[in-house]
Amino acid sequence: MPFITERVLANTLDVPISLPTTEIRMADWLLIATVSIATPTKLTYRVLNLSFLNATVALNTLTPQNLINASNGYCYVGMYLNYVSGDPSLVTALDILPATGLGNFTRTANPVVALNPGTYSWLAVNNIQYSDQNALLPLGTSADFQLCITGQCRLELDLSS
Repeated sequence: MPFITERVLANTLDVPISLPTTEIRMADWLLIATVSIATPTKLTYRVLNLSFLNATVALNTLTPQNLINASNGYCYVGMYLNYVSGDPSLVTALDILPATGLGNFTRTANPVVALNPGTYSWLAVNNIQYSDQNALLPLGTSADFQLCITGQCRLELDLSS
């Protein structure tokens, strides 16, 4: 059984990654959490839930040509290091939790442990774009999604024991 001393407890901080129910427009993204760390801080990210609640279009009208990044589902939450601005699909993510349909999606992968100084950010992304190769989504129709996100990361502020 792990033993937590008062010193360890005093140097541990749990930071929420949270987005109340929000609509994200087609091909848009929203910054939902940012944490900056410096040496000797350790960041551990293991828990996230993405609820894909609603879409303004039927999901069967969206084809692979509508996906900005084919492996990231209809929408996703990505963790990025030193993200500044711009389209997150052009930047390599440290971790992705994709939503492949309506419902709840839970991060079950191994924890991401970060020791490198920098700013770690989580973005909610609508991964849909219009494609003229797809006749199922009419021009001028926006595939907007309603999402809710809850999670946390843990900071260990002093690694010396």
